[in-house]
Amino acid sequence: MGTRRDPALLVAGAAGRVEPYYGPVASPGYLRFPHIAGDIVVFVAADDVWLAPLAGGRAWRFTADEAEAATPRLRPDGAHVAWVSAKDGSPEIYVASLADGTSTRLTYWGTSWARVCGWTPGGEVLAVSRANQPFAHTSGPAR
Repeated sequence: MGTRRDPALLVAGAAGRVEPYYGPVASPGYLRFPHIAGDIVVFVAADDVWLAPLAGGRAWRFTADEAEAATPRLRPDGAHVAWVSAKDGSPEIYVASLADGTSTRLTYWGTSWARVCGWTPGGEVLAVSRANQPFAHTSGPAR
Protein backbone atom coordinates (compact mmCIF):
# COMPACT_ATOMS: atom_id res chain seq x y z
CA MET A 1 0.00 0.00 0.00
CA GLY A 2 1.01 3.58 -0.29
CA THR A 3 0.30 6.72 -2.21
CA ARG A 4 0.57 6.63 -5.98
CA ARG A 5 1.58 9.49 -8.26
CA ASP A 6 -0.78 8.43 -11.04
CA PRO A 7 -4.48 8.51 -10.21
CA ALA A 8 -5.81 5.10 -9.20
CA LEU A 9 -9.34 6.08 -10.15
CA LEU A 10 -11.52 9.08 -10.78
CA VAL A 11 -14.09 10.26 -8.25
CA ALA A 12 -16.90 12.80 -8.36
CA GLY A 13 -15.67 16.00 -6.76
CA ALA A 14 -17.23 19.33 -5.94
CA ALA A 15 -19.85 20.64 -8.36
CA GLY A 16 -20.02 17.24 -10.07
CA ARG A 17 -16.52 17.51 -11.58
CA VAL A 18 -14.51 14.33 -11.94
CA GLU A 19 -11.24 14.48 -10.02
CA PRO A 20 -8.33 12.01 -9.70
CA TYR A 21 -7.98 9.98 -6.51
CA TYR A 22 -4.40 9.65 -5.27
CA GLY A 23 -5.09 7.77 -2.03
CA PRO A 24 -3.85 4.34 -1.02
CA VAL A 25 -4.79 1.38 -3.20
CA ALA A 26 -4.08 -2.21 -2.14
CA SER A 27 -4.74 -3.96 -5.45
CA PRO A 28 -5.93 -1.73 -8.29
CA GLY A 29 -8.10 -3.38 -10.91
CA TYR A 30 -8.81 -6.66 -9.14
CA LEU A 31 -12.18 -5.88 -7.60
CA ARG A 32 -14.49 -4.76 -10.41
CA PHE A 33 -18.10 -3.51 -10.67
CA PRO A 34 -18.78 -3.15 -6.90
CA HIS A 35 -22.38 -2.59 -5.83
CA ILE A 36 -23.78 -2.16 -2.31
CA ALA A 37 -27.23 -3.01 -0.98
CA GLY A 38 -27.84 -2.89 2.75
CA ASP A 39 -24.93 -4.53 4.51
CA ILE A 40 -23.64 -6.56 1.52
CA VAL A 41 -21.27 -5.64 -1.29
CA VAL A 42 -21.24 -7.63 -4.53
CA PHE A 43 -18.37 -7.43 -7.01
CA VAL A 44 -16.53 -9.30 -9.76
CA ALA A 45 -13.07 -10.76 -9.18
CA ALA A 46 -11.32 -13.51 -11.14
CA ASP A 47 -14.29 -13.51 -13.55
CA ASP A 48 -16.75 -14.63 -10.87
CA VAL A 49 -19.33 -12.84 -8.74
CA TRP A 50 -18.36 -12.47 -5.08
CA LEU A 51 -20.23 -11.25 -1.98
CA ALA A 52 -18.82 -9.74 1.20
CA PRO A 53 -20.12 -8.07 4.34
CA LEU A 54 -19.88 -4.30 4.03
CA ALA A 55 -18.43 -4.07 7.55
CA GLY A 56 -15.46 -6.16 6.41
CA GLY A 57 -14.55 -9.79 6.73
CA ARG A 58 -14.23 -12.73 4.41
CA ALA A 59 -15.75 -12.59 0.91
CA TRP A 60 -17.30 -15.67 -0.64
CA ARG A 61 -17.50 -16.72 -4.27
CA PHE A 62 -21.10 -16.73 -5.48
CA THR A 63 -20.50 -18.04 -9.01
CA ALA A 64 -17.95 -20.43 -10.51
CA ASP A 65 -18.91 -20.22 -14.17
CA GLU A 66 -15.40 -20.16 -15.66
CA ALA A 67 -16.60 -17.31 -17.88
CA GLU A 68 -16.36 -13.54 -17.93
CA ALA A 69 -18.78 -11.84 -15.51
CA ALA A 70 -19.75 -8.18 -15.20
CA THR A 71 -22.02 -5.61 -13.56
CA PRO A 72 -23.57 -7.55 -10.67
CA ARG A 73 -26.40 -5.67 -8.97
CA LEU A 74 -28.12 -6.61 -5.74
CA ARG A 75 -31.85 -6.22 -5.40
CA PRO A 76 -32.52 -3.44 -2.87
CA ASP A 77 -33.65 -5.98 -0.26
CA GLY A 78 -30.43 -7.96 -0.78
CA ALA A 79 -32.26 -11.21 -1.56
CA HIS A 80 -31.20 -11.61 -5.21
CA VAL A 81 -28.31 -10.66 -7.46
CA ALA A 82 -28.40 -10.10 -11.23
CA TRP A 83 -25.25 -10.08 -13.37
CA VAL A 84 -23.87 -10.57 -16.87
CA SER A 85 -22.12 -13.83 -17.68
CA ALA A 86 -20.74 -15.28 -20.89
CA LYS A 87 -20.99 -18.85 -19.57
CA ASP A 88 -23.26 -19.86 -22.45
CA GLY A 89 -21.25 -18.06 -25.13
CA SER A 90 -22.31 -14.43 -25.48
CA PRO A 91 -22.91 -12.06 -22.55
CA GLU A 92 -26.40 -12.67 -21.14
CA ILE A 93 -28.25 -11.61 -18.00
CA TYR A 94 -28.67 -14.03 -15.08
CA VAL A 95 -30.39 -13.73 -11.71
CA ALA A 96 -30.07 -15.84 -8.58
CA SER A 97 -31.33 -15.94 -5.03
CA LEU A 98 -28.70 -15.43 -2.35
CA ALA A 99 -30.53 -18.05 -0.28
CA ASP A 100 -29.90 -21.01 -2.60
CA GLY A 101 -27.70 -19.68 -5.42
CA THR A 102 -29.75 -21.25 -8.20
CA SER A 103 -29.39 -19.03 -11.27
CA THR A 104 -31.85 -18.36 -14.07
CA ARG A 105 -30.90 -17.01 -17.48
CA LEU A 106 -33.12 -14.01 -18.28
CA THR A 107 -31.97 -13.01 -21.77
CA TYR A 108 -31.17 -14.63 -25.09
CA TRP A 109 -29.90 -11.51 -26.86
CA GLY A 110 -26.82 -13.05 -28.48
CA THR A 111 -25.07 -9.68 -28.39
CA SER A 112 -21.46 -8.80 -27.68
CA TRP A 113 -22.38 -6.20 -25.05
CA ALA A 114 -24.88 -6.32 -22.18
CA ARG A 115 -25.06 -4.68 -18.77
CA VAL A 116 -27.22 -4.95 -15.66
CA CYS A 117 -28.16 -1.43 -14.53
CA GLY A 118 -30.19 -2.25 -11.43
CA TRP A 119 -33.71 -3.19 -10.43
CA THR A 120 -37.11 -1.61 -11.03
CA PRO A 121 -39.32 -0.71 -8.06
CA GLY A 122 -41.40 -3.78 -8.98
CA GLY A 123 -38.41 -6.12 -8.51
CA GLU A 124 -37.56 -6.69 -12.18
CA VAL A 125 -33.99 -6.59 -13.47
CA LEU A 126 -33.14 -3.47 -15.46
CA ALA A 127 -30.61 -4.26 -18.21
CA VAL A 128 -29.36 -2.85 -21.50
CA SER A 129 -27.66 -4.38 -24.53
CA ARG A 130 -26.36 -3.69 -27.97
CA ALA A 131 -28.74 -6.27 -29.45
CA ASN A 132 -30.24 -5.33 -32.82
CA GLN A 133 -28.25 -2.09 -33.09
CA PRO A 134 -27.23 -1.48 -36.71
CA PHE A 135 -23.90 0.18 -35.84
CA ALA A 136 -21.50 -0.33 -32.94
CA HIS A 137 -21.33 3.42 -32.28
CA THR A 138 -25.07 3.71 -31.56
CA SER A 139 -24.93 2.11 -28.14
CA GLY A 140 -22.54 0.77 -25.56
CA PRO A 141 -19.18 1.99 -24.37
CA ALA A 142 -16.98 4.25 -26.44
CA ARG A 143 -14.30 2.50 -28.43
